[in-house]
Amino acid sequence: MMSDFTLVCDDATKLLIKSNEYDALHKLNIDLSVVHPCPLVCVTINPWSSDGRHYPIETFLKEMKASIGIPVFNVLSEEENHV
Repeated sequence: MMSDFTLVCDDATKLLIKSNEYDALHKLNIDLSVVHPCPLVCVTINPWSSDGRHYPIETFLKEMKASIGIPVFNVLSEEENHV
């Protein structure tokens, strides 16, 4: 079994893997690297979960903005503003 190496890809879109797959690579001491990093320019949030629960919109947005240093957008309110 291969282990102890770095897997290099062109960009992060080539590394769309699930967390359990990432964990398996980590256990094998396989590092991931990219030649052309994709900058994270914003985060979108959706206060509604797929199972029907929802989070208080203003609290969710406020907490996310306080947690990270990039713009955060609520996809539902942005959709309403641009339809």
